[in-house]
Amino acid sequence: TRSGSGRSACHQRGEVRPGPESGVVDVQVLEQICQVNLAFVGVGAFNPDSLMMRNERILSWEEIQPILARGAVGDVGLHIYDVHGNVLCSDIEQRLIGATAEIYQQIDRVVGMAGGTNKYLSILGAVRGRLINTLITDVETAQRLLAETD
Repeated sequence: TRSGSGRSACHQRGEVRPGPESGVVDVQVLEQICQVNLAFVGVGAFNPDSLMMRNERILSWEEIQPILARGAVGDVGLHIYDVHGNVLCSDIEQRLIGATAEIYQQIDRVVGMAGGTNKYLSILGAVRGRLINTLITDVETAQRLLAETD
């Protein structure tokens, strides 16, 4: 487990914060996130077929358009970033309850799972931003990423 790193991104033990549906979130649960040393995450992309955008149940195109205009290419844990890996501040980011982008960057091993040509820029941004440090993907995407770093 992690020994105190990332504590600045976590709340005080026993503190209760407003939550989206239940009304409160026990910060002890959030505190446990800081102890993670291995995480498996999906790398999202903004296209009509993506899980996040399908049926607009998670996000609507209306709320994502201003972020896309600022260069958004993907997300990890709904932390939206550009192709350089810069997390883009937004209302969406402010609504999140969970691991911050900084916590993802401090976890020993963050395994990103994504593939396909439509996710290339999303994966590239996640790697550049240190939101993931291990990748499970298809051969074509892996080769393209390796060629990019040469």
